[in-house]
Amino acid sequence: MEPTETKTARNHYSDIEIKKFLEEQEQSDLTVKEYCQLYDINEATFYNWRRKFQDKAEAATESFVPMKFIDLNQQERYFLFAELELPSGAILRFFDKVESSYLKSLL
Repeated sequence: MEPTETKTARNHYSDIEIKKFLEEQEQSDLTVKEYCQLYDINEATFYNWRRKFQDKAEAATESFVPMKFIDLNQQERYFLFAELELPSGAILRFFDKVESSYLKSLL
């Protein structure tokens, strides 16, 4: 991104441009204030962008549902194949192999 030479009324940036600004500032030795002054970006706007894209990244991570596969030789588990705990706290137990497409349909 090239620094602006004159102030403009109001710039609208695409998500791709915003991500580039965020990455570039993080990799630079500039503070947020210095970076925003260099590119004529309102500091509050920059922090809003950061929060927005950080929230999106966290939401994507939270949507991951870990699965635990059990060794079928464990007699005490009644031949449990997989146990899936949903973010809501509900637990799904599978006592036989299931297709991944079936699991995706449950989520």
